[in-house]
Amino acid sequence: MGRGLRKSEGKDRLIILDFVGNHHSFLNRPEMLFASIIDGPQNRRKIVDLAKNANKLLPAGCYVNFDLEFIDFLISLSEDELDIQYDRLKETLGRRPTYTEFYNAGASLEKLRRNRGSWWEFVDNKGDLKADELEVLEEHLQWFKDLAVTRTSKCYKLVLLTTLIEHKAFQSQVSIDDLAEWARQWFLDNPEWISDLPESKQQLASLSKSEWRAHWRTNPVKFWCTEEPESKIAWFDISNQQFHFKQSISAIQYDLFLSMTVDINKQRLASYKHKRLSITTPSTSNVVQFPERVQLPFFPNIKIACGHFKTGNAEVSELVNAPFGYGNIDNSRHFIARASGNSMNGGKNPIYDGDYLLLEQITPNNAGSISNTTVAIERQDETGDNQYLLRKVLKNPDGSYTLRAANPDYDDMIASEEMVTFARLKGKVDPLELFVGQELMREEIPPLFNEEFNPGNWQSGHVVLKEKNVQILLVTLNKQGKGSEHQYHDYFIDDKHFHWQSQNSTSPSNKRGREIVEHQKLGSRIYLFVRESKLRGKTASPFMFYGEVQYVKHESEKPMNVTWELLS
Repeated sequence: MGRGLRKSEGKDRLIILDFVGNHHSFLNRPEMLFASIIDGPQNRRKIVDLAKNANKLLPAGCYVNFDLEFIDFLISLSEDELDIQYDRLKETLGRRPTYTEFYNAGASLEKLRRNRGSWWEFVDNKGDLKADELEVLEEHLQWFKDLAVTRTSKCYKLVLLTTLIEHKAFQSQVSIDDLAEWARQWFLDNPEWISDLPESKQQLASLSKSEWRAHWRTNPVKFWCTEEPESKIAWFDISNQQFHFKQSISAIQYDLFLSMTVDINKQRLASYKHKRLSITTPSTSNVVQFPERVQLPFFPNIKIACGHFKTGNAEVSELVNAPFGYGNIDNSRHFIARASGNSMNGGKNPIYDGDYLLLEQITPNNAGSISNTTVAIERQDETGDNQYLLRKVLKNPDGSYTLRAANPDYDDMIASEEMVTFARLKGKVDPLELFVGQELMREEIPPLFNEEFNPGNWQSGHVVLKEKNVQILLVTLNKQGKGSEHQYHDYFIDDKHFHWQSQNSTSPSNKRGREIVEHQKLGSRIYLFVRESKLRGKTASPFMFYGEVQYVKHESEKPMNVTWELLS
């Protein structure tokens, strides 16, 4: 301002634009505006999404316009959400957070891995890694990355790692007998985890040593000696009945390596316990468990293009249930991805935009003939990113290959040398089958039913999709913060039955009540999503998907107390 106030020939005024700190009050207005239609805690990303389509959500006669530059500004602020969460948590704790504390605070670990690589890389990026820790990270980065995503259909691999560290045997040659005995004692000392064992193995005190040893050798010893899907590294080996870590750790780095490993392993155990172990309700001691299923990688960032080649990211995956009806499924070869576009929308088995696809990776061992089959084709664009396309392959008389779409509106393509057959299509799968036992945020649930998320439609606990003849129950068990008139009585009766209380206006004689009681007669399918509480830390808590349920009985009315049977 001082320089601006200096006089100069031809200068008769000074205009001052004060932006210092104004972005805070500037953001208060849209945040307050959307407070009534955002379900759960607000964040910048939700406000961005709402700002782009605000008028669709507002009552008739109401509208709001946002400058495009404002939306761009919001996007720039939303991109540092991980940093904001970390900095706030660090300030609250007065020290560097652990990985588990960061997870419990509601941070998106998928976003962390996608944008920052891994936990310890993120900590280093924040300037919070000590020099000796950085040396360990540089030496053993791939181990920490694999540990953060290693497949865990059960807790066993994490428990083995825990006992190995507890007994200071990480770099030792350990017998299967010792590993098994350490694990048995761990489960006895932590009885809340015994429910994760097969029913035949839960009576640990009376189980013979040989039977328990055989179980522990099969899983997890065998799987820790198997290559990790992303790095293709088998971190452990077993020879002469001795189990050992294959990589060398220098003596000077050993203690730090273990503490950094423990930090990640504890988070994996905490995440597993929350997502998969069990739900015990306050009113019953029964535990709800999911049957053991083979888990397959699901690549949400790969869009198998049904149109033209589309860029995707195959480096980040999550695990979903293997679908039924496809014979022997192998999670080292089979995976799930989604279709994008409509070029394969034709013929007897059309593939629509958004369909979930089961694919089998083509390797030298299972290549076989690809002629007259539908395959995913991979190539690299000019920037080196992978692109994918789904087409039927036809061999031409001259030995070349034609790539044909099922939709006649799309022209044939001639395969070129830059194209590689990536995987063969096994078939379309039902996403509702894949995600039973998975945690999903509220906005991730509509796509399972090929619907778009709209807070106005999806903020209630009972969503009806009339066109699809589907009903969805979104249940929060802990109703703290709700008024007494909204504290419905919901709980698991046992591992196959759930007690659900309807809204106070519902009775068997009105339309909503009949849709519940007569849903089988009406051909309506009902799906159950449950979460323990509304918040996890300071952010919205995800729902666990329990699959399809079926009406058993009800008592009283306004509200109705309904008993559902879990079918999954």
